[in-house]
Amino acid sequence: MVTALTVARHLVPAPTMNDMKFANRGFPVSANDVSRRFEGVSRAVMEGFEYGADVAKQDEVVRRLDWIDPFYQSLAYEGAVAALILRDLLVFGTTSRAKAFVDGPAEPHSLMAYVGYGLVMSRLPRSMWRRALPRFDSNALVSQLSWLAVDGYGFDRAFFDPGRWIDGGRRAPEIDWEGYPSYFPRAFDQGIGRALMFVHGGDSVAAGAAVERFAPDRRGDLWSGIGAALGYLGGQPRAALLDAMSDAAAHAPEVAVGAVMAIKARHYAGYVPESTELAAEVICGSSVEEISALADEAAQDPPGGGPAPDYEVWRQRVRAEFADSAVRSA
Repeated sequence: MVTALTVARHLVPAPTMNDMKFANRGFPVSANDVSRRFEGVSRAVMEGFEYGADVAKQDEVVRRLDWIDPFYQSLAYEGAVAALILRDLLVFGTTSRAKAFVDGPAEPHSLMAYVGYGLVMSRLPRSMWRRALPRFDSNALVSQLSWLAVDGYGFDRAFFDPGRWIDGGRRAPEIDWEGYPSYFPRAFDQGIGRALMFVHGGDSVAAGAAVERFAPDRRGDLWSGIGAALGYLGGQPRAALLDAMSDAAAHAPEVAVGAVMAIKARHYAGYVPESTELAAEVICGSSVEEISALADEAAQDPPGGGPAPDYEVWRQRVRAEFADSAVRSA
């Protein structure tokens, strides 16, 4: 079946798989097991997007996604969510398909859903962001995660234009998102932090060195993004994770916060690779199950309407559990 999005996406400039290959992007990366692990993310997201864009029946989308390597499966679901959001916007101007998908068969992967919207943001005029923003609320934590869309947006901008956002150190502007414009650059920087790990092929030492070229007030959020990549994709040996925590120094708790989100997403989706178990042990000093429970507990009773968004309150609660990690990693 030819959908409206099938036609529209051929009219709007979009990245191809060749655009996403690290060598073609000029990233300073040598081919190895870790860099190939990170490079595989783009393939999974794009495969999921293709299914969400071209397949009419939700059950068939799920059937195809479930054939994908479990290591990348949630990322493919993220791509499918992005496509469904665009289909809703183009056809009905609602988020009915995307929400039904995330509340239904994609619910185990729901913690990744807003990141998919961040990829959509990059390809929409800003005036359409609010109209297209879905509301996922299948559990207490995911209902607070719309800021991961800004994270995803920051990742996308830095991945495709590292000269401006990484080498040039450009700071994102304040944009009203959920009523907290001053937090927009911080969430954006968390996405840049994740992108640093991709630009450097999963080399946390190189990514950490790049953080030091940014203004000091941005480094905590950048390290948090690195922690998310370490927790979700990993691939580094124990010694490299220990080195990352040492390099982060005072920002080690932020590394842990990013890792907690990634570990929770893995656990919630029902697939936890050995690299995530190692990250839980080394970065967070705990088990995957205990970290997942911490993430859920921190999401309870969000204050709402305070000086910081509920998402940042969640992060602060998690960070408090690792307040001494900077001392332990020193």
